[in-house]
Amino acid sequence: MGQGIENKSGKRKNKNRKAKNGPEETQKPLQDEESAGGARGQEERQEKFLVRELREKLHQALAREQEAQGELQRFMHMLSHDLRSPISTVSNFLGIILARQGGVLDEKSKEYIGYSLEIIKDMSHLLTDTLYYIKIGSRMISEGEVDSTRVLQRALLELKDKIEKTGAEIKISAPGLPVIRGDETLLVQVFQNLLANSLKFSEDTPRVRISAARHEATGRNLGSSAVGGGGEWLFSFRDNGPGIKPEDQARIFEPFVHIGAGRDGKGAGLGLAICKKIVELHGGRIWVESAPGEGSTFYFTIPD
Repeated sequence: MGQGIENKSGKRKNKNRKAKNGPEETQKPLQDEESAGGARGQEERQEKFLVRELREKLHQALAREQEAQGELQRFMHMLSHDLRSPISTVSNFLGIILARQGGVLDEKSKEYIGYSLEIIKDMSHLLTDTLYYIKIGSRMISEGEVDSTRVLQRALLELKDKIEKTGAEIKISAPGLPVIRGDETLLVQVFQNLLANSLKFSEDTPRVRISAARHEATGRNLGSSAVGGGGEWLFSFRDNGPGIKPEDQARIFEPFVHIGAGRDGKGAGLGLAICKKIVELHGGRIWVESAPGEGSTFYFTIPD
């Protein structure tokens, strides 16, 4: 059977051969361009959709955060006003009773009132420390250059009466304390709480030695994550207290944990928890090394 047909010139033409610049060849590049353009358009629509979705999620997260902050503020107002007011009222009335009726009250009644006033005082301190602990968790640190020698001086000034009362000896190891980066007000609270803890639990004359040394950091804690690199300052507060059992050394940094009564009673159980929160806000770590009867050394780090 023949494979072609003869044209007018007598030459055969192959039926299967496609004419140059035929319709299929001219349309193919156009189809490819349309296909590529359609893919790009689909990608752009997907990107815009993802951006809108992320924005919506961000707005929702911000709204939840603002709502949580509002609830926190209301809770703090309730603690500060609705609880502090009755505490103050009861304390005032008991004071009036002692002042006006002290001459007719027997010694046992006076003793009961004295106990009640001490309990009210403890409740007031607990409320103050609880409010401070909550506030720390909701604030940003104001970072700048901080002279830790000045931080120590401010802490010692706050504890002046207790230091004089106990005859405490507080020394700084050579070469002294460094200039670091952090929030001075919060760091004063760390120094003050660690010193107060040593003064409270030392059975004899409290002796505290403070030192600081810089070394390369293996990692720094930011919340629950860690990032490596850079250096850090390692501070230590060594005391001559009764020491801490191994099983209690992690628990003492938890809120409202008591492992023993000191010179002034149990306290609120928030001092070391506040230290932990402040140190972690700075990206550092805090821990204790101790043994019963051998005193304790509290360590914390502040990254460069």
